[in-house]
Amino acid sequence: ISPDQPDGKKGKESVAEQGGGEKSVGFWVMFAGLSLLGGAILTFLILWALGDMNPSDLYGVLDQLFVTPEPQHPVYQMGPNKWLAEQRSKGEILFTKEALEPFNASKAKKNRSIVLCVLGSCFDVTAGRDFYEEGNDYNCFAGKDGSRSFVTGDFSKAGCREDVLDLTVEQLLGVEHWRKFYHDHKVYEYIGKVIGKYYDAE
Repeated sequence: ISPDQPDGKKGKESVAEQGGGEKSVGFWVMFAGLSLLGGAILTFLILWALGDMNPSDLYGVLDQLFVTPEPQHPVYQMGPNKWLAEQRSKGEILFTKEALEPFNASKAKKNRSIVLCVLGSCFDVTAGRDFYEEGNDYNCFAGKDGSRSFVTGDFSKAGCREDVLDLTVEQLLGVEHWRKFYHDHKVYEYIGKVIGKYYDAE
């Protein structure tokens, strides 16, 4: 027993006081969490009453509040054009589908580069913006590998995809023709590959 604890009682009181402090902190953390949840639900109910939200939207609100968002890909953190320029300075780019998507010729992003892929080979087709910009049929090729549509003519979201395994030999030769067209083009530039059916991460 130390000099300031002649009977041991003071030490016990100190431990009890610490325990009380921990409970107090825990209470306020719980209170803050419940307040946040209550505020979100109240906001939802008000918007629902005004007709601006559906009941199913509540799940989205709760996800934003309590689910930790995944880290953004560097293409979004740096800005697509800056990221693309940096990658091109290093040589051939190996795109993921996530990194490729922003180069989709959106009308809202007129200053952004446009990239399309054929059989996994990727090309900068920014010079052909009038053909690939949002609202045109060929926009389905921008920001993805839409190899199949080059010979099927199906420019829908479901039809514009990389899968060509069920095509005829003649159609496959047609897809290869388009890959060569972009590769040999005087203005469009080959810049890399996309990880998917034709190339892996290695």
